[in-house]
Amino acid sequence: MTSSAASFLYRASTLLLLLLLGGCSYVAILQPLPQAGDPVAQALLEGEWLSGDTVVSLRFASNGIGCIAGLDWKDDHFRIEEGEVIVSNVAEKYYFSARFRNNAKWEDRYYFVRYRLTAEGDLLLWPPVVGTFEHAVNAGALAGTVERGAWGTRVTVSSAPETILKYLTEQCSGELFEYEDPTVLKRLFPRPEPLR
Repeated sequence: MTSSAASFLYRASTLLLLLLLGGCSYVAILQPLPQAGDPVAQALLEGEWLSGDTVVSLRFASNGIGCIAGLDWKDDHFRIEEGEVIVSNVAEKYYFSARFRNNAKWEDRYYFVRYRLTAEGDLLLWPPVVGTFEHAVNAGALAGTVERGAWGTRVTVSSAPETILKYLTEQCSGELFEYEDPTVLKRLFPRPEPLR
């Protein structure tokens, strides 16, 4: 697993899908990908998920934005980590855009992953390949900035969300996501069957 995947997957485990990238390589976007408004996809994702020893809850508000929360034990106290998730769908591929609250303030960027639910009910998460998006920004295919530091590369894509989705759909060369080593989240409780 690359260091960018490891960094991405720590927060993903803590908050269901997404990222604590404290100083390591990552790809961020300034606006979330367009919301799919797919109640079926939302219903399949709601519930409690387990990654390692962390339980994360995901619920969707009436406006279609997902609310995620995880409980963390730090400095002899429980701390609630929370974020919001927007589900996008294009060409039968699903994506999460997520941002997190730090010190009661929302981050000014979103992180995104590709995801898929397996037949067994597991949730697979794939972070973006930093090098692919670094190349896209440097080549002018996407607007944004690339910052190289001692601890990694940070790519911030400032293109419109529709432009990013078009890039995700039309990109043929190079891997977009780190498919070789997904984060696997297990559903903690079986989804209840709908009342008839």
